[in-house]
Amino acid sequence: MTWRVFVADGSRVSAISEELGAQSVAHRIVDVAGGIGPAVAGELRAGFTRIAVAGNDAIVAEAVESVLEEGLEGKIDLAILPGGTKSDLLRTFALDQALGAAVRRMSHGNPYAIDVGVAEGTFGKVVFMNSVATGVLAGGPAWFPIWPRPLRAAGPVLITAGTRPVETMASGILVLNGQFWGDWVGAPRSTLVDGVVDLEVFTGPRRILARLRRAFRSGNHVRGAGVRRLSVAHAVIDQPAGWIVTVDGVRLGRGSFTVAVIPGALRLSI
Repeated sequence: MTWRVFVADGSRVSAISEELGAQSVAHRIVDVAGGIGPAVAGELRAGFTRIAVAGNDAIVAEAVESVLEEGLEGKIDLAILPGGTKSDLLRTFALDQALGAAVRRMSHGNPYAIDVGVAEGTFGKVVFMNSVATGVLAGGPAWFPIWPRPLRAAGPVLITAGTRPVETMASGILVLNGQFWGDWVGAPRSTLVDGVVDLEVFTGPRRILARLRRAFRSGNHVRGAGVRRLSVAHAVIDQPAGWIVTVDGVRLGRGSFTVAVIPGALRLSI
């Protein structure tokens, strides 16, 4: 069956189509003018089960959200083509993110079942491929505290996951499905096949958080006194109402939310 290809990030459609043709990959470029979600849903309802998305983690997540809404968990093959922003998800597999390599994975790669996450709050219910970040982490890795830059004051956080709730004062929370967060190794022990996500709570005074910057690049921050790490399949995160929540780098809202994992939600070409 041919691949349905969705280009929603401003990438050159002609370049993608030429590379697919050069490698003899049967495909059709799908119009996404009405939004990638409806476009993907339309192809799924027509019976197509192989989709390729050009874009970053947030754009891919929009496509995957349609897969889940159609009740097709575990039944869809997904290929990720390079977009304007690198995919943190693909970095977890150490995959070459050049266009030629991505197309080769479509035609010759092996489908690999991976987990995806779902976050739900006042912003609604959204899929995430890689990350949820709140509080001082909501601005992304580049913003992470630089001493003596002022930080938002720490606030009370209650995480309910399993039988042992975690209650503490914290400055931010990071949830990762994969290992990478931008250029940093956010969750060195995370995998995409274990049915859980890494949830890291950042506590302690600002000088301790600032010292984590260097450790973050190698993943050693998880050993720091100001970080508490949990592996969860589902969690309720009660946090200050003013804390921003970003999902796969997109700012969605504020306040408390839940996260859950859908194991083996789709088959990624690697």
